[in-house]
Amino acid sequence: MRRTLVVAGFFVALLALVALAGCGGENESAEISGGAVDASAAVPAAKAAPDFSLKSLGGRTVRLSDLRGQVVLVDFWATWCPPCRKALPHLQELHEEFQDKGLQVVGIATDQQGAKVVAPFVEKNGLTFTVVLTDGKVDRDFGGVRGIPTTFVIDPEGNITGKFVGYQDKQVYREAILAAMPEKI
Repeated sequence: MRRTLVVAGFFVALLALVALAGCGGENESAEISGGAVDASAAVPAAKAAPDFSLKSLGGRTVRLSDLRGQVVLVDFWATWCPPCRKALPHLQELHEEFQDKGLQVVGIATDQQGAKVVAPFVEKNGLTFTVVLTDGKVDRDFGGVRGIPTTFVIDPEGNITGKFVGYQDKQVYREAILAAMPEKI
């Protein structure tokens, strides 16, 4: 009986850790990372973000290269992922705070069911930043996104200046956005 409780406790702790760190793909195991990844250590200086061309929920084509000149926060997420659902309101607040100061938030939804589950979720949660659907290729182009949420901050020149895996507090994203802006606010 005691061994059963120890094993059950281990699995509960493991599930809690996965929930806090991030969700793996629907058919992948989670990449467990406990917080912000130091941009200087994780991303070589001036590493260009890979361009993408994805369809928004409204059918518009969104290209990362068209957003050059602005700070872009790219967030890989899914409707079924608890840490993603917890982080999305932060992204919405940052979108509202910085959209007139040169920030574009682009949420890349990774749900396998696509728009039929993403669109109602976006509407229900009042998300007004740009939401596009993954093509599967963009995940690989950004280095093989293994856990979600995974968020990248891209400077106006198109370089990745920060990468965050798992749930982050809004202030972590806010500081990365401010650091990437050419004129400090």
